[in-house]
Amino acid sequence: MTKSKSLRSKLALRSSVFALSGLVFAAPEAFAQQVAVEEIVVTARKRAESLQDVPLSITAFSSDMIEKSGIRSVGDIAKLTSSLVFETSFVPQDTRPVIRGLSATRGRQPIGVLLDGIDISSESLLTGGGGIGMNLRLVDAERIEVVKGPQSALYGRVAFGGAINYISKKPGDEFEGRLFADVGDHGQAEVTGSIAGPVSDTVGLRLNATYAQHNGFYDNAISGEGIGGYESYGAALSASFEASENFTVDVRASYSKDENEPAAQYFLGAANGGTILTNLPAGAQPLIDAGILPAQTRLAPFGNFAPVQEGLITLSLDPRTGEDYEGSDVDAIYASLITEYDFGTVKLNTWTGYSEVDGFYRVDTDFYAEPDAPVLFPTPGGIAEPLPNTFESSASTNVRQINQEVRIGDLESDGFRWAVGGLYWDENYVQLDRNLITVVVGAPGVSSAALNTRLAMPSPERPTRRDTEHWSVYGIFEYDISEKLAASVEARYSDESFSYVWPNGGAAVSVFGPPADAGAFTTFMASDSDNFFAPKFTLEYQTTDDALIYASVSKGVKPGGFSTVAAPLIENARYTAETVWNYEVGTKTSWADGRLIANGAVFLMKYTDKQFQQQIPDDTSPNGLTGRTANAADSEVRGFEVDFAAAPADGVSLNAGYTFLDTEYTDFSQFSNTPLAIAGARNCTPTTLNGVPGCIIDSTGSRIERAPKHALNLSAGYRTPITNELELFGVIDAQYQSNRGNDTAEAHFYPSYWNVDARLGVENEIWSVYAYGTNILGDDTVRGGTGFGDFTAFGNIGYALNAPPKTQLGVRASYSW
Repeated sequence: MTKSKSLRSKLALRSSVFALSGLVFAAPEAFAQQVAVEEIVVTARKRAESLQDVPLSITAFSSDMIEKSGIRSVGDIAKLTSSLVFETSFVPQDTRPVIRGLSATRGRQPIGVLLDGIDISSESLLTGGGGIGMNLRLVDAERIEVVKGPQSALYGRVAFGGAINYISKKPGDEFEGRLFADVGDHGQAEVTGSIAGPVSDTVGLRLNATYAQHNGFYDNAISGEGIGGYESYGAALSASFEASENFTVDVRASYSKDENEPAAQYFLGAANGGTILTNLPAGAQPLIDAGILPAQTRLAPFGNFAPVQEGLITLSLDPRTGEDYEGSDVDAIYASLITEYDFGTVKLNTWTGYSEVDGFYRVDTDFYAEPDAPVLFPTPGGIAEPLPNTFESSASTNVRQINQEVRIGDLESDGFRWAVGGLYWDENYVQLDRNLITVVVGAPGVSSAALNTRLAMPSPERPTRRDTEHWSVYGIFEYDISEKLAASVEARYSDESFSYVWPNGGAAVSVFGPPADAGAFTTFMASDSDNFFAPKFTLEYQTTDDALIYASVSKGVKPGGFSTVAAPLIENARYTAETVWNYEVGTKTSWADGRLIANGAVFLMKYTDKQFQQQIPDDTSPNGLTGRTANAADSEVRGFEVDFAAAPADGVSLNAGYTFLDTEYTDFSQFSNTPLAIAGARNCTPTTLNGVPGCIIDSTGSRIERAPKHALNLSAGYRTPITNELELFGVIDAQYQSNRGNDTAEAHFYPSYWNVDARLGVENEIWSVYAYGTNILGDDTVRGGTGFGDFTAFGNIGYALNAPPKTQLGVRASYSW
C-alpha cells in the first residue's frame, strides 16, 4: 500500500478531537467525547486534509471554540495563539501584527488575511502597519486557521511570515437554525442568528446576521464620557449549488459595519511628566562640545512602561461639537464565487472574489488634552483648551479588490500528486487625507483649540492613491518516495506593478491663519514593478501510524513599493522587497489512542533587507539629509513551538502551548543626527555623512522589536453529566507573554503579563448557558502602544500606550434547532 493511501485509511483512527495553540486548537469541552474519534479537517492548502497530516504549523479554531471563547477579532485569535502578537494603534484600521517575531516597521504587514481562500489583505497608506480590512469583526465563521512560517509559495503576494484564513459556514443537507446571545458588564451585548438548509435537491442557502456593542472600559477625563467602545452589525448570505454530480458552486456575500469610538490611550509626554530629560551617550560628547547636539533630550524612562493611569487618559474634544471625536467606522462588502469541477482524477478549482471597504476616522493624535479654561488669544479669547498645538488625524478611505485564481491538478492520487495554477489580484486604494496640525506661538493664554474653532474646518483634502496589480503562476508537486517517505516542491513566480499618487506632507499646518491649501503641497506620482520567485521544499516521514516528522525550507517575500508616510523627495520614496528564508523541522504525534497529542516545530529564519525609516544623504536638502524608507537591517529568528493536549480522564482536558523566540539584529547600523534616536540607542560613533556631522548608531545584537521571547497558553477543562441529557462544564484559559521591546534599541518595553479567562455553565445538544469572565485577575499591564511626536513639546517624542482591557463578566447562551 502506498503512503498516501495508508495515511488516508488512518485518518479516522488518528484524528481525535484535540486542541492546542501552535498546531491545533479546538474547544476543550470537546474532550468529553474522548472515546469517540473525530476527524479534524483544515483547508489551509486549499484542499481538505486531516490537520495532523499537514506538514505545516497550524492553529485551528472550531466554530464552537469561536463562540464559547468570544473570538471576535484578530486580537482574540492572537490571545490564544502563542506565536502571534496583534495590536492596534490609534484606530482599529492601523494594525501591528507580529508572527514568529517578524514585525513590520514599514511596508506590507507580515501576515496574509484570506476569506475562504481569497486574499483580502492590504496595507495602510498614511501609517505603517496593516490595512483597513484586517481587523473586521467576524461574521459567521466555521473555522479559523492560523498558518505560521513563510507561505509566499502557497498564497502569493502575502503571507511573508504566515497567514490567517477564515472559513465561513456553508449550508448543510438538513434544515437548521441557531440563536446566540452575549450580555456582560461595560455595556457588552451581542446577538447572532442563523438559518440554513436545502431549498431543493441541488441548492442550499444560509443566512446569518449579527449585532454587537460595547461601551468601552475607560472614560475620557476631559469629557467624562466612555471611550474605546464599539457598535457593529452585519449579515451574510451564502448558497451552495450542486450543478451536477461533478460540478459544485459556492456563492457568498456579506456586509458589515463597525463603528468605533476613539481608542483609550494614555500619553507619556513632557506635559504630564511621562518623559524626562535624558543624557545623550558618552560617544556623542565631541558633537555636544561642538554645539552640534544638545547634551539632553526628552524620553520616557528606560525599561518597562508603567501601568496606564486611568484618570489621566485625556483626549481633546472635537472643536466642531465640543464632544469626544467620533472615532472611526468601516463599511465592508465581501463577495465570492468558488467552483470545483471533478474530471475524475483531475479537479479544476476557481476562486473569484470582490471586496469593497469604505472607512473614515477623525481622532485626536496628540493624545493629550487639558480642561477648558479662559484664554486671551486668539482674539477675542474665551473658554477653550489652553494648549498651543494640536494634531487631528482624519481621513476617508475606499479600497476595492478583485481576486481571480484558477487551479487544475490531482492532489489526491497515490504516488504522484500535482497541481498548477495562476492568480490575478488587483487593488485600488484611495485615501483623502485631512490631517491638521495647528500651531500657535507658545505663550500663556494661547489656545490652538480656539484657533481650530475659528478656522473653517475640515482642513483641505489631500488625495493619496495606490493601484496594485499582481499576477502569479505556481506549481505543486508531491511524490511518495516510499510507503513512509514523501517529498514535495512548491514554487510561485509573481509579478507586481504598482502606481502611487501622494502629497508631500503628512498634514496641513495652520499658524495664525487658514490651513494650508492643498495646492501648497507637492503631489508625487510614481510607478514601478517587482517580480520574485518563492520556492518551498518539504520532506515528510511517517515513522509510525501516529507520528509524522517533516522538514521544510521556504522563502518568504514582502514586495517593495513607495513610502507615502515620510519621504520628502520622490527619488527617496522607493524601497525594495524584504526576504526571509525559513528552515523548519517539525513533528506531529498522537499517543494513547488519541488521549495525548504532542506536536512541535523548531525553526531558523534568516530575515534580510527589513524596511525602516532612516536618514540618507541629500544634496538638495538644506541640511544635506533627508528621510526615506530603506532596506536597512538583517536579522535572525531562532525558535521553537511545542504543544500538548491531553485527556487523562473522562471529562478532563489539559492543554499547553509554548513558543520560544530568540530574535537578533545581525547587521543594523544607521546614521542619525537626531538627539532622540541617539539618546534612545545609547551609543554613538561620531561621523560625517554628506557633510553633516552626526552619529552611527548600532542596534546589532538587539532583539527585534515587539517580539516576546516567551509566550505560553494553558487551558484546563472539566465536564460531567448532571442528568441524562444535561452536562456541567468549566474551563480556565491562561496566557503569559514576556516583555516586548517597543524599539530597535531595546530602550523601552511592554512588560510581561498574565491573562486569565474562565467560563462555567451547562448545556445539552440543543441549548447552552454559561457565565464567563475575561482578565479575571485584573492584570493592568500595558500590552501595546506606539511612539508619536510630542505636540506639547515640539522636537520631542511621546508614547501613546493602549489601555489594557479590564475584567469583564457576562453570560452567553445559545439555542439550536
